[in-house]
Amino acid sequence: MSLGNRRKTRTEHSGGKNGGGYWGKRHEAKKISKKHRRQNGKQEIIEQKSKENI
Repeated sequence: MSLGNRRKTRTEHSGGKNGGGYWGKRHEAKKISKKHRRQNGKQEIIEQKSKENI
């Protein structure tokens, strides 16, 4: 058994699975994702407050 053969057949758990949807750098994707999450959170708070006032 050679080590080279073992490396070729490894298909599972061979690296980070970060969604695969963004084609740029990870830190760029995370920066955008954090920004969108904050915006969505603010919108959710506004919607909840408007429902309470009805």
